Amino acid sequence: MVVLTSILTCWAILHLDYSDSTIAALIGSFLCSYHAYVMDGVILLPVIMLVIEKYRSRPPAWPAYVAAFFITPIPWLAVLMRGP
Repeated sequence: MVVLTSILTCWAILHLDYSDSTIAALIGSFLCSYHAYVMDGVILLPVIMLVIEKYRSRPPAWPAYVAAFFITPIPWLAVLMRGP
């Protein structure tokens, strides 16, 4: 899985524009990390901001809406809450 993620991330860095390759590099590094805690979600904040900035005025605006949802505290509180 890590090899596939590394290959796809390297391809994206070489073939996409600057903002898309930055998004791919940050998400790829997050997927390849040994641990993934809630605090590591700070890595995703620049990704969320780049997606909102890039897709807010384009016709497929759903990536901006998804990113805007993830920047709110609702999904992060859902991760932190424990089940009964």
